[in-house]
Amino acid sequence: MNLLNHDATRAPSCFNTATDVQQSSGIAVPYLSRFYKVLRPNLRGLGESQVEFRTARKDVTDLISAAIRTTPVQGYIGCYHAISQINLTQGLNAICCPTLVIVGADDVATPVEFARESQGAMPGAELEIIPNAGHLSNIENPDALKNHCSIFFRRH
Repeated sequence: MNLLNHDATRAPSCFNTATDVQQSSGIAVPYLSRFYKVLRPNLRGLGESQVEFRTARKDVTDLISAAIRTTPVQGYIGCYHAISQINLTQGLNAICCPTLVIVGADDVATPVEFARESQGAMPGAELEIIPNAGHLSNIENPDALKNHCSIFFRRH
């Protein structure tokens, strides 16, 4: 999100994200859980997606899981440390242009409540919840995501 130059952005969008990982209700649990899984030799469970998608698109899920499992542990540690320090909440009210906030209905990492918090902090923000999708809503339900984005960007 471009908070430093918000005047230059006509209609931003936020996908599957949280603005303040430290303060968002319960975020420490999924992130800590994932963090500790990385420290185990067997990284099964990481990269798992919503059940229906995993079953229907095992080819895609396998590719994503393989990429996640081959990420160096130090990379994960650095990533989760950085994520735990994110706090963009204070700048959100300065975004005065239409903003699309999208979240997967089944997103465990950044649940719908986080998207609602983001939407509420930005004047004029719209929230779209992608059905049958988790944290990878762009992969799990690309048609719904494309439809919501097309409608939003045509209007703005």
